[in-house]
Amino acid sequence: PNEAAGLKTELLIGKATAPITIIEYGDYKCPKCNELHQKAGKDIRRDWVDTGKAKIIYRPYPLFGEDSGLALYASYCAAEQGKFSAYHDKMFNYMWINFLSRGDTDATVRTLFSPEKLGQLAGEAGLDAEQFTTCAGGRTHATAYNTAVDKAAGDSVQGTPTLIIGGQKVVGPQPYSVYKACLL
Repeated sequence: PNEAAGLKTELLIGKATAPITIIEYGDYKCPKCNELHQKAGKDIRRDWVDTGKAKIIYRPYPLFGEDSGLALYASYCAAEQGKFSAYHDKMFNYMWINFLSRGDTDATVRTLFSPEKLGQLAGEAGLDAEQFTTCAGGRTHATAYNTAVDKAAGDSVQGTPTLIIGGQKVVGPQPYSVYKACLL
């Protein structure tokens, strides 16, 4: 019934019909998640997701403050507009360019994602910023968000990033070769 209402229950990057599923638990403010996104993640997207061989189901795992949870929750608002992938990339790139690439790891404990900043970033990612901001301030996607966060316990996730590929768990940012071995 949620799909019929236009609600997204999974945050998907790639084609839903791709034969391989990569489950990724992460947090946009997490430095190690960002390292994965900027390095091996780009190779995984290029070689596996963009070619239709694999899809990524991104699951929020908020570790870095209330604003981090808000940014992750808002992912569902981006998905509602069919722009989750663009939003996801914008969030990581914002953290990378403005803080982490400059060695500002203290950024992870500061409030960076106000509703206004999220709306601005969403607009830059091609979303309808007003619709996005209204959604992000509501509870429309609370069930999907909470369900995704709760799945971490069943998957024995203890930190971010954690990827599950074909039943194999990979914790922390690893070289591309580690992920590729799981995908083959």
